[in-house]
Amino acid sequence: MIKVYNCRHKLLLGWIALVRSYCSSESTRDVLVTSNKVCKIMMSSSPMVLDTALDQSGLRVSPEVVEDVLKRFENAGMLAYRFFEWAEKQRNYMHSIRAYHTMIESLAKIRQYQIMWDLVNTMRNKSMLNVETFCIIMRRYARVQKVEEAIYTFNVMEKYGVPPNLAAFNGLLSTLCKSKNVRKAQEIFDRMKDQFVLDSKTYSILLEGWGRAPNLPKAREIFREMVDMGCDPDIIQLLETILNSSVSSNFISINTLREGIFTSIGNTAFISYTSENVVAPVEVRIDLPLYHSFLNDMVLNDDV
Repeated sequence: MIKVYNCRHKLLLGWIALVRSYCSSESTRDVLVTSNKVCKIMMSSSPMVLDTALDQSGLRVSPEVVEDVLKRFENAGMLAYRFFEWAEKQRNYMHSIRAYHTMIESLAKIRQYQIMWDLVNTMRNKSMLNVETFCIIMRRYARVQKVEEAIYTFNVMEKYGVPPNLAAFNGLLSTLCKSKNVRKAQEIFDRMKDQFVLDSKTYSILLEGWGRAPNLPKAREIFREMVDMGCDPDIIQLLETILNSSVSSNFISINTLREGIFTSIGNTAFISYTSENVVAPVEVRIDLPLYHSFLNDMVLNDDV
C-alpha cells in the first residue's frame, strides 16, 4: 500500500513540474511575442509619435516585456525613454527596479544626467533605490572621466536613504581604477578605509589598478597592508599584477604566459608570447629586482 502511495505521489509531483514548466514556457513566449511587436513599432516610429503608435496598437505590456524592450534598445537614447514613459502610464502597471536601472544607464550613455537623476528621485519616492542604482551611475560617470561626479554620487547615497556599504565603496574604487584613475581611488581609500570592514576584494581592486598603472612598488605596498589586515590574497591575481606592471597596452594573464618564451639580460626579464588578440609575438619587459622583492614578500607571509 505504501509503495502504491509513493508511486502516485511521485506521478503527481511529476505532473506539477510539467505544468509549471509549460506555464513558464508559455509566459516566456508571450513576453517574446509582445516584445517583438513593440520593437517593430519603435523601429518604425520617431520619439515624437511613438506614444500614438503604441496606443493605436492596443498592446499591453508587463514588467518583463518592458525590461526586455529596454534591454534591446539600451543604446537608443530618448526613443527608449519615450517608451519607458508610455509604459508607466498603462493601467495596473509599475516599473521594476531592473527597468529603472536599465533606463538610468541608457540615459547616462547619452549624458542626459538631469533626466537620470529625476528617475533616481522617482525611485526614492517609491522606496526602490538600492546600492546597485548608485554603482551604475558611478560607473557611467567614470567612463567619461567625470570623476568628481562619480565621487559625488557615492557621497549623496546617505541623503537618498541608502547608506553606503562596503559593496558601494568597492564599486567606487573599481570604477575609478578601471577608468585609469587609480591615484584618485587610492586617495579615497586612504581617507575612508576606516569607515568599512575591508575585505580581500577591496585590496584586490587596488592591486589590479596599480598593476595596470603600472606601479609595482605601490602594488607591493597595498599587498603588505592587505596581509597585515589579515586578508587572504589571490595569488594568481598577484602574479598577474606583477607581470602587468610592465605592460600598459595589453593585459596578460598567467594562462597566456604558460606558452611564453622567457629570457633574461641582467636585471630584466623578457617574455615573448602570442595570443588570439595579437598577430605578431609581443615582448614583455619585467623589472626582476621588483619582481623578486614582491615574490619574497609573498613567501615571507606564507602566501606561496
